Amino acid sequence: IIEAELNIALRRPTFKTNYSTPLFNHIDNDFMFEYVESQPLDFAENIYTSNLTSTLAFYAYYALGLYFDSFGLYGGDPFFKITEQIVTSAQSANESGWKAFDDRENRYWLNENMVNNAYKPILQYMYEHHRLGLDKMSTKQDEGKAAITKSLEYLKQAYKERPNLFFLQIINDTKRNEWKSIYSEGSQQDKTKAINIFREIDPAHASEYEELLTG
Repeated sequence: IIEAELNIALRRPTFKTNYSTPLFNHIDNDFMFEYVESQPLDFAENIYTSNLTSTLAFYAYYALGLYFDSFGLYGGDPFFKITEQIVTSAQSANESGWKAFDDRENRYWLNENMVNNAYKPILQYMYEHHRLGLDKMSTKQDEGKAAITKSLEYLKQAYKERPNLFFLQIINDTKRNEWKSIYSEGSQQDKTKAINIFREIDPAHASEYEELLTG
């Protein structure tokens, strides 16, 4: 049996720039599997065959879902339906990481946060921040930045719905440096509006955002 940490990092290019924006950065500490050399890696969405293939497939489809969500509103839904099937099939597995009661920060909850209609604002943020915001900043900087500021309201909405939402924590960790870079310049009014939201949804790092107001 092999015990490992699986680090998943996803980025996507932004329109007419050399900048790749981070979409997802996560370390899965519950990755245990068996593998024999030359063993075929069989996979089916509705059948759990091994922890190795199910975990790798889960993150492959999850990454596709996030990627397509950043280009079209709810564009990732077809891929998250597949991750939901993978999670459902894995409920009979002995390995941890697939069940609601294993942990509040595992594959089950990663998927739940994407398919639960209560957290649709997260998907709205993913679309507006990237497609309406970053992709426009190369040609219409003010318009793109305004869209990004507006998109933060969706994160605030999700935070009010559930402050400890797992995927919101991941967004904070993934986007923190990008947010600080975006709001290192610009009007004090825009900075203040954004930073007030950052302090609310990411309170552990409030001091880092406050530095932008005096920097």
